[in-house]
Amino acid sequence: MFDRVKQLPIGQGPAVHTREVDFFGKTLRILQDPDWLGGSVWDCELCVVKYLENLDAFPPLFFRGKRAIVLGDGTGLLGICLGMLGAECWITDLPGLIPLIQRNVQENASMCKIHIAPLQWGTDVTPFRPPFDFIFGADIIYLPETFQPLSETIRALAGPQTVFYLGYELRKKSDVQFFDLLRPNWSLVKISNDDLDPTYQDPNIGVFRVTPKSTLFAQPQPPAVAIAS
Repeated sequence: MFDRVKQLPIGQGPAVHTREVDFFGKTLRILQDPDWLGGSVWDCELCVVKYLENLDAFPPLFFRGKRAIVLGDGTGLLGICLGMLGAECWITDLPGLIPLIQRNVQENASMCKIHIAPLQWGTDVTPFRPPFDFIFGADIIYLPETFQPLSETIRALAGPQTVFYLGYELRKKSDVQFFDLLRPNWSLVKISNDDLDPTYQDPNIGVFRVTPKSTLFAQPQPPAVAIAS
């Protein structure tokens, strides 16, 4: 994900507004800045957030004490919800979006065990102390130039038991390139629409449960390379 050129820091523009999102009966107030790419809550993220309310998929205490990381979580909504469910959660995105995430976490989940840190895909993830129990990402597949570094980052954050939940909205045929990168070493299962909240379903949105194959850890990991901002 890349920042747009703009004059005002995130959260200070004239289009800034608050969106209310219900999660397990609690109203979250999420500050949005649509002048920034990544500064709004998209339908795909709402689909994943509401899937977390599915108690058949995620029974009470399912995330309690688990380590989760959210990639490209511009407003912090998905990470906030995971923190509310008891996970120790790392919310990440590019540096320019971090102040917005911080404000939303402070407003909605200040008592949860949430860490906020910048992360550019393809760079070193050692400071995050992988592997994680869960990796989440929603609406992060749309720029082909990020597909390879994103796949490398997911690999670097994962262990043999990691589960990666991916929310994806179909926009371009080129998106298939990302899934082609995953398939040799990851198993992808599309969550049935019957298991998703009917209010937030869309024919172009899918949620995938992605788990590593044994082949993933039988080969050397490519070195992380710093990418200039």
